[in-house]
Amino acid sequence: GSMEPAWHKICNSGFTKEQVESWMRAENAEIAILQIQWDEVRSRIPDSWRKVAEWKLPRNVVFGDTRVAFFAVKPEAAVDLGVRLLAFREKLPGRIEVNMTSDSPNQPVENAR
Repeated sequence: GSMEPAWHKICNSGFTKEQVESWMRAENAEIAILQIQWDEVRSRIPDSWRKVAEWKLPRNVVFGDTRVAFFAVKPEAAVDLGVRLLAFREKLPGRIEVNMTSDSPNQPVENAR
């Protein structure tokens, strides 16, 4: 983990999509797991990232956000991430709605639950 995003939030400078992409590249990240219901998060997701899956959670009283998405930061990580998420799906509580995406970024094609 890194405190860098928190510092940007405290300083009100925020991140641009380009800065997020640059930061993730510098950290050698392959995937990102984000709460995507917030506009301030969604608007900063780099266009080059591939959304592999989205989970819709039951009511969340802690965060108020019910949607979590899994992104391949590096395109070559998308297939492996998808395979691992599909394998893990059986361990999830039945109340979690799982949507996998196609090879086209951010396009939902399957509702698994």
